[in-house]
Amino acid sequence: AEASPEALIIVRHGIILEANQAFMDLVSLRRDQVLGTNALDLVEERSRALAQERLTNPQDDPFEVWAKRGSDSRLVRAQARTVDYRGAPARVMALRDITVERAAEQERDAAVRNEMELARLREMDRFKSDFINSAAHELNTPLTPLKIQLHLLKQRLPATMVSELRPVALVDRNLERASSLVGPIATRGPLPPRPLRAGPKPA
Repeated sequence: AEASPEALIIVRHGIILEANQAFMDLVSLRRDQVLGTNALDLVEERSRALAQERLTNPQDDPFEVWAKRGSDSRLVRAQARTVDYRGAPARVMALRDITVERAAEQERDAAVRNEMELARLREMDRFKSDFINSAAHELNTPLTPLKIQLHLLKQRLPATMVSELRPVALVDRNLERASSLVGPIATRGPLPPRPLRAGPKPA
């Protein structure tokens, strides 16, 4: 998009002495509404202290303020320097509306943060899947030989040895219970990936 013209104002003791059309378009005011106005009256309260400091102190580095525009506001990047205007020092300020630019930057930053969070969640899912599969394998591995040994023991014990068969039956039931708990984990396979999606990426 074509860059908007740079807004310019000349200020002395906080009062706007001169302004170009780009500044009047920026604040959506007529020339007679701008000239003679205190510049701070066109700045939102949250930015007023910074704007006042830059109007009174000779600092030339850029700064950002929120400018009033009717019921709306615009984020403006400003830079001021001292000049001689009609025989006396004054501050000339160049201002550029960066509202849309800043919104685009915030969207890009949000998209990056979203992608990072999704990557973190995917890594957590992968770790969880690996852990569960590993745990299922480790739990199931010792159960199989125990079942075999118990089966062989039951075959060797005659049915008349009731006192010996009771603890064997108890162990058998406990093994079956353990198998029923481990089985679903061991046979279900890896955890499927969660349907995580990133938000819309900025153009």
